[in-house]
Amino acid sequence: MKPDDNIAFLCVTDDAEICEQLRLLITKFYPKDTFISVSNGSEAVIAVEESNPDVFIIDSEIPPYDYGLIGKAILALNKRGKTIILSRPQREGGLTNSKSTTLQNRIAKPIDSGRLQAVIDALVGGSHKKSDTFEVAKSKFFSNLAS
Repeated sequence: MKPDDNIAFLCVTDDAEICEQLRLLITKFYPKDTFISVSNGSEAVIAVEESNPDVFIIDSEIPPYDYGLIGKAILALNKRGKTIILSRPQREGGLTNSKSTTLQNRIAKPIDSGRLQAVIDALVGGSHKKSDTFEVAKSKFFSNLAS
């Protein structure tokens, strides 16, 4: 991905709080890019067909599917997409490694913003339009959650 390319992020989770946290962090981190959220695998397939996202953030537990089935369906439609898997802390080490996702692309819930930043940087290239205000926005976001 070139540094000036716009990135479209697709978040697939039925957890509204996690989705909002990701939306706030990613839109602050990449303010000119697109954030799309859906709550299940069927909506994810439609979003991929309509928007052709670059980065997929998939919750490891979305009933009635698991991340493997959703990931395979998404990557069948968009082979160039990069995938991040969200998992419960106790499951992070227990998830099987697949061709489409390496262990480095897994983030345990609750989301550590520094880890999210590092994984996105690794996937899209560290020079891609980072907002200078990301650290400030991140601090405000977590301060508001604590209040």
